[in-house]
Amino acid sequence: MSASGGTCECNGTPEDPVCDKDPAYADCLAVLKLDLVTATATIACISTLLMGLFANLPIGLAPGMGLNAYFTYTVVGYHGSKNIKYETALAAVFIEGILFILLSLFGIRQWLARLIPQSIKIATGAGIGLYLAFIGKLLCLLN
Repeated sequence: MSASGGTCECNGTPEDPVCDKDPAYADCLAVLKLDLVTATATIACISTLLMGLFANLPIGLAPGMGLNAYFTYTVVGYHGSKNIKYETALAAVFIEGILFILLSLFGIRQWLARLIPQSIKIATGAGIGLYLAFIGKLLCLLN
């Protein structure tokens, strides 16, 4: 997600529109990356602890990284190169999380999940895997 630029300010020039060569911007991205790693590890720890305490299930939980790739490269764009701002996209993800919790509390999520055919569930997982492989290949080509 740090590739989206986050809250770092990029004042691009015609020669460097996405601030790849700006040292101050690179420093801001380095701090942002450390913050995101810390937040991801903390949330994984808290959610795993809550799953163990309240659901009595020994399952380790981690955030879905597919959504991070979609958020970064499709919605916000590399270093904020798309039209949607980082803050707006983050607010949309927050609202989506609240809606997901509400759907889960009222049992609607489970009802909707049962309506989806098994073949579509399997194809969705394969599609997400291919999308992540595409992002990985793209990052290898950029470096």
